Amino acid sequence: MNIIETFHPFFQKEHYETFCGNKPSDDNADNERLAIADRLLELDNLLWPEILKHGWNISRHPQINHRSSTWQLSQARVFFEQRIDAIWLHYGKSDIELETYRPYHSDANPQTFIHHIRFQLVVRRDHFEIALILGKEKGGAWDRGKYHDLMENKSSRETLFGLITVLDSEYWIDFKSHSEYLNTFKTPEELWRYTRNDNINHYFTFGKSISPLDERISENNIVNTIIAEFKKLYPLYNLIKHRF
Repeated sequence: MNIIETFHPFFQKEHYETFCGNKPSDDNADNERLAIADRLLELDNLLWPEILKHGWNISRHPQINHRSSTWQLSQARVFFEQRIDAIWLHYGKSDIELETYRPYHSDANPQTFIHHIRFQLVVRRDHFEIALILGKEKGGAWDRGKYHDLMENKSSRETLFGLITVLDSEYWIDFKSHSEYLNTFKTPEELWRYTRNDNINHYFTFGKSISPLDERISENNIVNTIIAEFKKLYPLYNLIKHRF
């Protein structure tokens, strides 16, 4: 990866290279992963005032040490993960909203922040990702259910699909461990046929990938880029988000 000298990326070459080779499964790379988590928190400090200005009903994780994902491999292993291939920052339902799910919480059916629909900003090996996650693996049951309820009805299916057509040609859907560009679906019915057999054991995500060399994620542009994408994604989030 050759980043030209005149380009000032928000995330540096070494951040992406943390996910190359054996590093994702190497405890000795914890400090490198910590540097990415810290940089994401710096990004959060820049983004949050802009999010508030737009009045969007999305929240940070209430605990600052959980605003970015796990960077310690030993901690990942607690959750049976043997490697860390990405680190992310996320926004989602408020603590007040999550409180309404407490009666349904159990070890088999957790209702924590990460088990609901979220915006996610992800640093991976070869790209930066802006995503709307309906559900992680074994997560998002309420929001996935709302999505399927919407898609069962012709009118709301067309409304949802209309919001998806606002997204540009870089956007993809990751569904049951398979990705397709969203513009391959020409009608609401095509998307519904593709997604109707959901599997909670897999991620369900709408997102776009941006090259490390792209000016859109330079130090000067990254905040404006993310806010512009959130503007497109927020109506979709607000429609699909389950609430009581």
